[in-house]
Amino acid sequence: MKIAFLSPTGKFTNGAEISIFELMKVLRKKGHTIYNLTSIRNAEYKDKMKAENIHFYTLKSGYFLWWKEASRAVGRVVDTKVDSYFKRNQIKEIAHFLLENDIELMITNTVNMPSAAIAAKMVGIPHYTLIHEYPELEFSYYREKFDFVDEMNDKVFCITETLRKQLLAMYPAFTKEKFATIYPYVEMDFTQKLADEEITRIVVVGAVGERKNQKELFQAV
Repeated sequence: MKIAFLSPTGKFTNGAEISIFELMKVLRKKGHTIYNLTSIRNAEYKDKMKAENIHFYTLKSGYFLWWKEASRAVGRVVDTKVDSYFKRNQIKEIAHFLLENDIELMITNTVNMPSAAIAAKMVGIPHYTLIHEYPELEFSYYREKFDFVDEMNDKVFCITETLRKQLLAMYPAFTKEKFATIYPYVEMDFTQKLADEEITRIVVVGAVGERKNQKELFQAV
């Protein structure tokens, strides 16, 4: 099966990108052909994809892949007219890519990006979304996108059962059969000794954020 992913950042600076890379590797080992689309040209990211025989494609129209309302989450000001122009071109470019490469399944690795879902609908192939974000604080905006999430996806995978239940409770109109839980996986060698000092070291995979309770963990230790 030919499967394409749309990745949000194109670099390994967050847990979503790291865990989805592991999923791509597993799917490839199971015999699927994997493509990864993103808007960022990051050498390390591209090299790791290539090493795992994952096809890498940089979108030419990838000015800002996220919903305009999500710009606050990344501290960016996005002009409405410019965003509309690039969204139309993103949808067109992704749809062309899907047809040209005979893609059979499109997966978007965050609820924050709409273009691949629309493109997949246009060319008539299934689309899945992986939701990592709770609809709170800077991501509360996507509560207004619940109808889009339901209509434009054949499957929606939440990274925790708690998130899945919360979304279904918040929006009873969701097609419940579409929603499932997928638990992110990160491959790490926990036997590696980092240093000889007799002190406690904590390794954080991904970004440090206020809502992730890392501060409380550090204080507890």
